[in-house]
Amino acid sequence: MLPFRVFQYLYYKIFRIFRRGDHLLFKIPDRFSSYKKTTLVELLSRKEEDETLIDFLYSLDKLSKCSELRKISFIIGRVEFGLSELYNIEMGIKQIKKNGIVTAGFCESGNLKSLYLLSLMDEKYGVENGEFMVLLPSVESFFFGNMLKNLGIQIESFASGSYKSFAEPFQRTAFSEEARENISQLIDSIQSQITTTFKGNSSITNEILQIPILSAEFLISCNFLNSLLDEEDFMENYCNKGYKKIDEKSEPEELYKKASLKSVYLWNKLQEFSFFPKRKQIIKILSLKGDILTGKKDDPEIKSGQILAYPLMNMLREIQKDKRVKGLILDLDTGGGSAYASELLHREILKLRKTVKIYSYFQNATASGGYYIATASEKMFSNPYCITGSIGSIMIRPDLKNFYQKIGLTKDRIGFYKFRDIFSEYGKLSPNSKKFLKDEISRVNDLFCKRVCDAKNIKIAKLKPLAEGRIFSGLTFHKKQMIDEISSLLETIQSLKQELNFEKVKIEVEQPIYSLRTFVKDFRVNIKGILSNYLPNYTENGLVQLKSPFFETLYRSIHNIETIL
Repeated sequence: MLPFRVFQYLYYKIFRIFRRGDHLLFKIPDRFSSYKKTTLVELLSRKEEDETLIDFLYSLDKLSKCSELRKISFIIGRVEFGLSELYNIEMGIKQIKKNGIVTAGFCESGNLKSLYLLSLMDEKYGVENGEFMVLLPSVESFFFGNMLKNLGIQIESFASGSYKSFAEPFQRTAFSEEARENISQLIDSIQSQITTTFKGNSSITNEILQIPILSAEFLISCNFLNSLLDEEDFMENYCNKGYKKIDEKSEPEELYKKASLKSVYLWNKLQEFSFFPKRKQIIKILSLKGDILTGKKDDPEIKSGQILAYPLMNMLREIQKDKRVKGLILDLDTGGGSAYASELLHREILKLRKTVKIYSYFQNATASGGYYIATASEKMFSNPYCITGSIGSIMIRPDLKNFYQKIGLTKDRIGFYKFRDIFSEYGKLSPNSKKFLKDEISRVNDLFCKRVCDAKNIKIAKLKPLAEGRIFSGLTFHKKQMIDEISSLLETIQSLKQELNFEKVKIEVEQPIYSLRTFVKDFRVNIKGILSNYLPNYTENGLVQLKSPFFETLYRSIHNIETIL
């Protein structure tokens, strides 16, 4: 083993001699992948796989540690990821700057998030006639109350609080006072954080951010951009003064020597190199993104865009069997889902906590069932922009009897018994059935509140003003002491390492697998997918896109009454 390690060390050393540089050109991805492709799917798709967020954050971390780097020139595109990813990248760039590395950014055109990243740079460059489409977080929701009424469709809802407003779009023509107040506070909090970041890093004010289109020339006039360049000049002449091409007749003005990403990685490998390496303990990161559902017990894999309780429970049990795994981070990004599935995962996580230290990290949204799951972890960490809270439960049930009659359709019942009407969409519920559902909502809500109170060691009286379905930004919920720390994902990993008293660990990320089965399904005609392409989103705030649940929820509620968190 030792001769091989010596050879490996010499390879790193020799390769570094020919690869040294102090100025790196580095592109920030427009999007990140939330799953891993199998080798077969990669061959079939012939499409370059997007980088994962955690891989990119570790790349930034390696750049920040490389003492040979003097400057990094970032290329920024039209950003498609959310505010959580944006915040995590911001923390990585700040660490680079803290270590004395100069940063420069170039963006041809983009959106608010592109401008946000550009504002973090020491030097900012744009292109002539470039423009940025600026849309601050806001909400403009569709309400289907009148439409459904005209169709003869009525939606009944049973909620644990007036702020649990999931059913409002199906019943009303506008937000209730409670929902409007709560959403306004959330939007104000997120807007305030965005404008504060801009003001702290640049000359951009809140008034400027309310202008829908910001031209590069305008950004020059308000001293945001340093100058305008061609993208070709920025990419090819980044080691030259002012990113300008060197005239053959003039003296060379190279200020830097080109560095490569591989040379930076080799530098980090040399710093961490040991001739007698010890076997590292493992911290796993479990990606939990999408709607929370029970899934099937015999399902062998976790799926992209869904949090399936039974497959994940099997995975948690496998983690418990691996004695090398000492820590686990639940990487959450979900607006909630099934109450029963959330409880199943909560219980399984508590079992795993007996042998593995567990933290949770909140990405763009960790609300309702997502927060329910997180309360099983020892500590909760979040970015400031996360949409969280929504402690409470709700059921919805459609009454389609009048609609059926309008189109000449009737139903006749045989063998119905007490409470059987709960599973029917034909006619109003009986008083007994309504009471049953209200009691069920109270039972689920009481258990949810108990889980939260146990996790945060608080009394129900203190929780009540924060419950009943209210939503908060991560920053606000932290101030309410419902989240332990505001941090980035890498800072959360570092906190767990310190808690475990490990200097070096192996990080393993468990992500959904994009298998051949999933690949084949993508070729099938999906009527729900087609409809969603033509129907507007239920909530649109410019930065965080919340999926429209209208037809999906209506369809599911007809066939399956379920408590939703």
